[in-house]
Amino acid sequence: MIGLGVLVSFCAIVFRRSSSERQRPPFPQRRSARWGVVVLVAALLDLATPAASTAQSGVPDGPGQSSQPGPARPLLDSVQIDLGYTYDDNVTLDRAHDEVLWDQSLAFDASASRALGIADHARLVVTGLLSGAKFNRYNGLSNLSGGLDAELQYRQSGAFDAITFAAFARGWLDNYASHLRDGSHYSVGVNARGAVTDRIELSGELAWNRRHAQSEVWDLTDYSARLDLDYSLGRGGTLYLNGEYRRGDVVSDGRATLVNVSLAKVFVLDDAFPDQQWFAYRSEARTWISTVGYNLPLGQRTSLDISWRRVQSTPTARLDFDVQGSLRYVDNQYSVVLLKLF
Repeated sequence: MIGLGVLVSFCAIVFRRSSSERQRPPFPQRRSARWGVVVLVAALLDLATPAASTAQSGVPDGPGQSSQPGPARPLLDSVQIDLGYTYDDNVTLDRAHDEVLWDQSLAFDASASRALGIADHARLVVTGLLSGAKFNRYNGLSNLSGGLDAELQYRQSGAFDAITFAAFARGWLDNYASHLRDGSHYSVGVNARGAVTDRIELSGELAWNRRHAQSEVWDLTDYSARLDLDYSLGRGGTLYLNGEYRRGDVVSDGRATLVNVSLAKVFVLDDAFPDQQWFAYRSEARTWISTVGYNLPLGQRTSLDISWRRVQSTPTARLDFDVQGSLRYVDNQYSVVLLKLF
């Protein structure tokens, strides 16, 4: 329960705002969104009791089997809490060298899952989600989000090489120190995963993503395709590689230059960088995201995850004048995360 107390304290830090730090206009809809996140926090903490069982395999069981028979089954199948540190070398997502800003953040993620059997080969997995990040230099980027993930899974059998197919819907409520970013986002899509060998596992996902915010700049829509590869080292841990392609809206920050204004669909003065007089620009782009990482087990229910995430985004719009240098931006994120399963 000490870990839960730390989580509550961290949530309090993220929500604490001084009157001079942010003057918020009266948006009743954001008030309800904030309380929705608070209610989710309370629900997760109430459910995360020692009665929770060990993690499930993440796929439906074989024919005629239930994931955990008997009346003694706990309310939740798994509860996981992650605490991490990230260094980001381009939080503005800008391409101009003098407009690129770096920052570092502390973050947490919590999830609580329950699987509901609906047929011999299918089940519904419902997961409550909570995440937050506290930035050091630019507090406007600090945020707290809560949401729900519902995934309908189908697996023909319990055989080792059987593939699990799924359709999912996910939704979040977002609360930022920058009130322009407050809002919600959701995703719908399909995925599949399965074992190639006793050491290699592959998974793929296709999704449509939509976000709504206080400012039109962060009203974003994109399509994404992702492929994940995990390679088990046995007791030595797991190496993993993720690749993702997105086509749709992106937001970057910078000065009011001719290039930025010409590429943007809409822009606004960004309240996350009050001392810089930076503008946030929404434009359409092709984005590649790649992640390489290593997960080291520290025990049966604890592990340490080290990763490097690289984001490269290139605008799809064509300009009517010559531009010196590339229009794309590159962002690198280096993370160390401690994962605990209850």
